[in-house]
Amino acid sequence: LGLLVVPEPFCILRSVRKLPAGCTLSCDERGVRIERYWNHADVAVPRREPTDDLARDVRALLFSAVQKRLDLEVPFGAFLSGGLDSGAVVGIMSRLLDRPVRTFSIGFEGPASHNELPIAALTARHYKTDHHELLARPDVVSLVHELVKHADEPLAISSSIPLLLLSREAGRQVKVVLTGDGGDEVFGGYAHYRFERWAAYWRHVPRLVDRLMLGALTNAGRVGVAPRLGNRAMRFVQNGRLPVGSRRLGWASGFSEAEVQALLGRAPAAGSTARWLESKIEAYAARSPEAQANALDFLVWLPDEMLAKVDRMTMAASLEARSPLLDDDLVARVAGVDFVDKVDTRPGAPSKPILRRALADLLPPHLLAGRKWGFNVPLDDWFRGAAAPFVEDVLAPARITKRGVFAADEVRRLVAAHRSGSINAANRLFALIVFEIWAETYL
Repeated sequence: LGLLVVPEPFCILRSVRKLPAGCTLSCDERGVRIERYWNHADVAVPRREPTDDLARDVRALLFSAVQKRLDLEVPFGAFLSGGLDSGAVVGIMSRLLDRPVRTFSIGFEGPASHNELPIAALTARHYKTDHHELLARPDVVSLVHELVKHADEPLAISSSIPLLLLSREAGRQVKVVLTGDGGDEVFGGYAHYRFERWAAYWRHVPRLVDRLMLGALTNAGRVGVAPRLGNRAMRFVQNGRLPVGSRRLGWASGFSEAEVQALLGRAPAAGSTARWLESKIEAYAARSPEAQANALDFLVWLPDEMLAKVDRMTMAASLEARSPLLDDDLVARVAGVDFVDKVDTRPGAPSKPILRRALADLLPPHLLAGRKWGFNVPLDDWFRGAAAPFVEDVLAPARITKRGVFAADEVRRLVAAHRSGSINAANRLFALIVFEIWAETYL
């Protein structure tokens, strides 16, 4: 509930464990052995270096990473969003190939802030691709029934649904797609890396300021002033002084540990998720807060959320996804670069300066200077609008009570608070929906 996925080595099935990423399992007459062959800490040794040398090396490694993944024996293409990472991959493909790249994009009915199709189309025109588009509408949330079957265990990542639709569309024409997955982890693109830098300073500010800020933000929220900015600021103030594991959970969109306890009516048997996260990065204790958050992304969110989602949804459509931005050589070259060079914390500064500098001559102006897009489904609006009946049916009090896992009153309160617009609980509601449908399917 806190992570929205079941992380390795755990599994929702009793007595079953997952093989950790970067490990091999050997079984012979001597028994079973798990051995690690790749360790992020080994390549993420902090260092500073000249930016021109780094940009030159990164550019060469990016072209090599894409070239290695272009399988000319089968039809292939690329997923294209409105963002920098997939645009960079498509741009390199266009340079390497003598024919148009087949690109596939999906957008969402609802707020323009969630619809990347216009920007993706602009990128496609710039690179003269053979471009294909889909538009997802609120009724696609009912595909969660298919999601739980393909994911095997609860995978409460709402972008899985449009990814499944996009994979099916692409799978009608190609067998392999290249993606931009991993770019934010490798090049420091997530907003919470900036939050970590700012929070390090915030922890020197008197705590009285927290109370003043929270009061002002609460009042601003009541009158609807800059809700997106206000929500981020609220999360920053609430989480900025917490230990690293709790901060990383707070930057995310799952349930807090207090909310999990209220839902279950008891403390989770597995213990504290925040302390478990902190145990994962003990080797990074001397690193900067941004580097610690990045390590958690590499060790937990990337393998257990991002790559699990992409692998399962593309495989469900008989499509293979390849991620050149996670190339071993590229990661080894960039992982240890100091976050002072990876993240520009100035207001309005573009993210991922290393990637932008390396491909400055290749990227169109709207990507080179554009803002970061996230592959975010507008569940906030959908769950208050056309998809509201679906939410109320799956999370009906009688149904929750019969399941006997969550406190029906807490679920009812969360549904009502979201419907009223007082909070955005869309991702938390989606997690409860996924669990209920998974339990209905498998238990």
